[in-house]
Amino acid sequence: MSNTQPMHPPLATLDDDAWEDLLNFIEEKRVIPIIGPELLKVETETGPRLLYDWMAEKLAARLNVDPAQLPQPYTLNDVVCWFLSARGRREEAYTRLRSILREANFAPPLALRQLAQITDFDLFITTTFDPLLEQAVNAERFNGAQSSEVIAYAPNRVADLSVEREQLQRPCIYHLLGRISASPTYVISDEDTLEFVCALQSEHLTPEKLFHELEHNHLLLIGSNFSNWLARLFLRMAKRRRLSDPRDVGEVLADNHSGNDERLMSFLQQVSVRTRIYSGAEQFVDEMHRRWLARPRRVAPPAGATGEPTATARSPYERKLAAIVFTDVVGYSARMQRDESATLGLVRTDFERMRAASAPRGGEVFNTMGDGMLLGFPSAVEAVAFALQMQAEFAARRAKLPSEQALEHRVGIHLGDVIRQAEGGVAGDGVNIAARLQTKAPPGGICISQTVYNTVSGKVPMQALHIGPESFKNITEPISIYHIAPEGGPALTRHP
Repeated sequence: MSNTQPMHPPLATLDDDAWEDLLNFIEEKRVIPIIGPELLKVETETGPRLLYDWMAEKLAARLNVDPAQLPQPYTLNDVVCWFLSARGRREEAYTRLRSILREANFAPPLALRQLAQITDFDLFITTTFDPLLEQAVNAERFNGAQSSEVIAYAPNRVADLSVEREQLQRPCIYHLLGRISASPTYVISDEDTLEFVCALQSEHLTPEKLFHELEHNHLLLIGSNFSNWLARLFLRMAKRRRLSDPRDVGEVLADNHSGNDERLMSFLQQVSVRTRIYSGAEQFVDEMHRRWLARPRRVAPPAGATGEPTATARSPYERKLAAIVFTDVVGYSARMQRDESATLGLVRTDFERMRAASAPRGGEVFNTMGDGMLLGFPSAVEAVAFALQMQAEFAARRAKLPSEQALEHRVGIHLGDVIRQAEGGVAGDGVNIAARLQTKAPPGGICISQTVYNTVSGKVPMQALHIGPESFKNITEPISIYHIAPEGGPALTRHP
């Protein structure tokens, strides 16, 4: 007869030491939040509700499904299964749901905005299909401009991280179970979940860069609606090894149901000892956000200083992500030799025009350098639209005036970090790359990086010509470059 002692369920909270460890890992960018539907509490016509519950009700009405015939409380899966059993067309459920969500136009919930404010998070994974997380990140970090990178997985369209995580230049939101669409490429039923999970484990359908990050980082599963066995399966899939094997990273399950599941809690206590439980998804985000804000930001001591770094409320450097526009006058030196005064007058006029045109798009002039202007925009879309507008204006002016009375400009655009120093200067790889890109533009032309092209493609009317990767001095990796011009203009051709 066994003398084993009864198992005591782990505490469904975190103590101060556990919080301190977690916040240290967050600051080192070794933590990935995985967002679930329990965080999606939205303001509806009947008051605050979970988005998925509200959508189930609306979808049932759109598909003429009788709620009285469904299990109570019913879910999206219940609505879809009943609809299909009544010989409904599968595609109709997805397109109706897309219309429902688009018409609702909900504001991002507080919990998502709090997560977005934790700027040490650079990679977010969501198991939901709605756009609320990306809207929260864009609102909190980019004043509403669509500047975050959004990637969606589907079994028939494998999408991985565009670069290794340490090379991310802007926050990335990855929809692991698909993103809202008129096509059946996202999860709204248990059958969909099964197909996605099987595909994600398939040798040829796994997003390898993403799963490398899941395997080697601490994970926060916040607001998940995973069932007992799906939670176990997801953890095993993410860690790519037996959960009882020793590992250096752990997980936190912060939701409203796992702590009450005795079988799951017992399994984790016996098998996955690095997994912690916290009861309450919104409460977890609120406490993490509060503790993160309360931590002093630290900076390294000046060169040659001794002792430990000291806490400070403000760094002498301000780092921000921006769409960087670098302009340069074609033939400036030759013009100056011919007529210095006239050339300076033309440059001043063009700079004043660019400054005025950039302001309504949120642009800021960082610097002017003789014949060059450096601007920053909170959105790559606005930066490209600005450059296209300016080049079109300048081209129209040149068509009416003699060449000596009108300038041509080259423009380069890149999306990257700008470091603003206390004394007012700006620096950073983003600035350097934008400056290099303009050298590849033809007179009166615009060259953009692959990062900018990926962001604005389909959002700005333009034509683009890929002119290949180029290597630049002091830039580690080759830069893939596109030459762009207004849509409907003369077809682009390669220039010498």
